[in-house]
Amino acid sequence: MSVTDDFQCKLKKFSKQAKDTFDCAKLEIKIKTYSRECKKRYTRIGSLVYESKKKENSVSSDEIEAMCKEIDKFKHKIRVIQKQINDIKSVSSVLDYHNNENSHNKVNDKENVENVKLLKFCPKCNVGNEPSSEFCAKCGHEFE
Repeated sequence: MSVTDDFQCKLKKFSKQAKDTFDCAKLEIKIKTYSRECKKRYTRIGSLVYESKKKENSVSSDEIEAMCKEIDKFKHKIRVIQKQINDIKSVSSVLDYHNNENSHNKVNDKENVENVKLLKFCPKCNVGNEPSSEFCAKCGHEFE
């Protein structure tokens, strides 16, 4: 591999890492926004219960039910976004590992991503393992 090819490869890797970092930051901002929305609804539910207790009225169950459904929707969105973040980090760490181990073999990113889909990712360290693995090759975590 020539110096120019090596430089281009490293520049491409840096660019991918920067994009992944930026994408994760945007997703984390969405998570914070949805978390704030959940907190607003929790607070409103608490206020309704307190006000009804203070006035000795019954709580508006329709309003509370509607807010609970909204909270469930936000929590679902948060789980989906967290999975997207984990996927970005997992693919990135596997590609880094692959590129470090095989820096002398030029393999394009599309082939790497296709291979990544077949791996079992460790929930602790995000390293890809063989699908039949019972333990993580890096940290030893036991798969369920």
